[in-house]
Amino acid sequence: MADGRLTFDEAVEVTLSRWKGEKIRELASRFDVDPRRLYEVWQGQAHPDAVKVAHVRLTAQDPILASRIHPVHSKPKYRVLPTHSETQLDFGV
Repeated sequence: MADGRLTFDEAVEVTLSRWKGEKIRELASRFDVDPRRLYEVWQGQAHPDAVKVAHVRLTAQDPILASRIHPVHSKPKYRVLPTHSETQLDFGV
């Protein structure tokens, strides 16, 4: 974490804490990283196996909560923005 990145164990802990309800700001502050590093873990860009390991640990700790969690990487939701030509208004000039 000295370079602003999470280790594998920290990535697992971040994932577990998020599933248990800790807020993203609190996690970023506790691990002293930019929130984007957290999303890199959850989207599988950094430490891709951390989510699976976190789910195995959660199953041992809290089987009921683990049964409600789907250990897949989240995917960002992109909006399609209109292009400049689609937003121009024609005033008949």
